Amino acid sequence: MQIRLNRIIILVIVLVGLLGCTKDEKIEVKLNSSEEAIQKFENKDSFIIVIGESLCGGCQEYKEGTITKYVNKHTQDDLIYIYSDKSFANTTEFYNFLTTYEIDYNSSPTTYFIKNGEYIKTNENSDVQTKSEDIMTLKQLEEFISKNEASE
Repeated sequence: MQIRLNRIIILVIVLVGLLGCTKDEKIEVKLNSSEEAIQKFENKDSFIIVIGESLCGGCQEYKEGTITKYVNKHTQDDLIYIYSDKSFANTTEFYNFLTTYEIDYNSSPTTYFIKNGEYIKTNENSDVQTKSEDIMTLKQLEEFISKNEASE
């Protein structure tokens, strides 16, 4: 009886230890400032920029789903995530940013590939039409990035 009790106690301790070790730390997507985005352009970096809006449901879903998965699988070093209504001081500053870097912005969220500081490609699949199935998946995002990195 004592041996059986000892085995149960050991089993419980092992299970608690294993469960404690499997907890994944989820990295949150950092909302970037306009200055960080501008610096990437000015440094002639190659990166992904996602433009969304803070009150856009599809933008939140994309950020909390696909973008969070991307950042947790890769890093956010080459990804800038900005809100048109939060990352800039005002609407004029946002539109000046779009004009300066020749970014074609029509809806949010939209994902862009920037090569050597120049806008080269928009992923049309990232545009949200109010339906969840229209939001770009992690696989689509990775394919978009790979395809454009290969053209460097």
